[in-house]
Amino acid sequence: MLIQAYATKGDLAEVLKENEFQPSQLVLLEIFVQIIDAMVYLVNYGIVHGDLACRNALVFRFHNSNPQENLVKLTDFSLIRSSTLYLVVGSTASTANLLVLVRYAAPEILPIE
Repeated sequence: MLIQAYATKGDLAEVLKENEFQPSQLVLLEIFVQIIDAMVYLVNYGIVHGDLACRNALVFRFHNSNPQENLVKLTDFSLIRSSTLYLVVGSTASTANLLVLVRYAAPEILPIE
């Protein structure tokens, strides 16, 4: 079972498509820094995210002009999605199956054949 917080604003892809969200450059920079911080956190634990995309950045708060009023958290929906866009990597009992969005996958997580 996977449990995560509910992001009332949806994912970053949805928010950026909305016409009423016209963020300043400082707001975009703050969002970018929050995503970078999350990626650095994962790297410090030896984890490769592998599917970094706006659809995997959940928006909990946003404000067009005040960077401090924005909160974005990184997730990975490939853990729960069933789609033909994803490739199952690993097939033995000792290897957990990993779903990878092939089109945007990090090269280091794709199987070498």
